[in-house]
Amino acid sequence: MAIRTGKELLESLRDDRALFIDGEPVADVTADPRFAGAAQSLAELYDMQHAPTFAERMTFRSPTSGERVGLSFIEPRSVDDLIRRRDMVKIWMDATCGMLGRSPDFMNIFVTAFASAADEFGRKDKRFAENLRAYHVQIRENDICMTHTLVNPQVDRSKPVERQDKDLAAKIVKETDAGIVIRGARMVSTLCAYANDLLVRPRPTSPAARRPSPTPSGSAFR
Repeated sequence: MAIRTGKELLESLRDDRALFIDGEPVADVTADPRFAGAAQSLAELYDMQHAPTFAERMTFRSPTSGERVGLSFIEPRSVDDLIRRRDMVKIWMDATCGMLGRSPDFMNIFVTAFASAADEFGRKDKRFAENLRAYHVQIRENDICMTHTLVNPQVDRSKPVERQDKDLAAKIVKETDAGIVIRGARMVSTLCAYANDLLVRPRPTSPAARRPSPTPSGSAFR
């Protein structure tokens, strides 16, 4: 597919996503007056990749398909590659006056960095490296709009997720041959209303949560 048009992005958002605001379901984020404006702004960013003025500055030839793909997906191999990618990001930021801080390039670069370091993730199991690279190709070749989430609901910050009684924060509850089963919630997912994919990241455990629980013998508990 390579780079998508704004029309193709908007069409991809007319799916079965479950989105609520003020307790009401949103049937179509591209038409609801509370969401349509931002959806149109995103569509305009995607259309910029096709404009003759910006095509060379915002895209590059895919190493696998040869099609034009977004420059935010490039794995930099030189200083020049980094400069080109930086300029591409600035073009989108200038277009929105910096008011769309989570435009798609944010997560594109994020996942691309993981793919560039895939061998590090695959030290114990090469399948992790293979999966990272394959996913990078998938989002690059289909110009996927992504978002991420990594913040747990505030329940009990003194304990790691797996030791909390309430089944609220997202955690792995079962592992199968097909993958893992996750139950629970995550908070704060900027751009989620307009994303095609959601990357759920593990939340780092705080130093306080890693420390062993104090024992009654301590002076504070006498």
